[in-house]
Amino acid sequence: MSQDVSQNLAAASPDFGFLKGCGPALLQAAVAAERNVFEDPVTAPMRLRQFGELLAQEAAATAGLYADSADSQLDLLRRLEDRRVLPREVSDLFHDLRRSGNQVTHEGVATRRDALHQLRVARTLAVWFQRSFGKQPNLKVGKFVPPPDPAEQDNSKERVIATRRAFLNAKEAKREKAREEARAHKSERSL
Repeated sequence: MSQDVSQNLAAASPDFGFLKGCGPALLQAAVAAERNVFEDPVTAPMRLRQFGELLAQEAAATAGLYADSADSQLDLLRRLEDRRVLPREVSDLFHDLRRSGNQVTHEGVATRRDALHQLRVARTLAVWFQRSFGKQPNLKVGKFVPPPDPAEQDNSKERVIATRRAFLNAKEAKREKAREEARAHKSERSL
């Protein structure tokens, strides 16, 4: 992925844009999950599981504990826990992402609410990673901003269109009334 694509992805994501310097794969997985939260809530937790795996691998590599890409996520997380690289709360979040992704993969069912929750978990992990291993130990981030729901955006556009139509219809009605009045006055004058 080119630097321009990374810049575009970072700009498009208020929740994960700060990851642009961590490698394109992390940012790409997070942004893909964001895009799918509402339109395809089954895909989002799968992408977030992938994000969690990549993030754990980055943490392990930075801590000098990444041995083999064939290690399962569970084995890698246990190694990070045993070496006290992951605080308990962070470890729990990684496991939450892993279990959720596995469940969705096997059952093929997820709600928008589940996907949005997992997106929040992933963001919390991303902030932890940047503060712990990134170049931003004092990273300040705002509140989590849920991605826009396309259905709500469509409804919003429909409301704007309906309002404009009503305005135009009212103007047209006024014009028609003025024409009728003008015809009536013309008719009166001719009599």
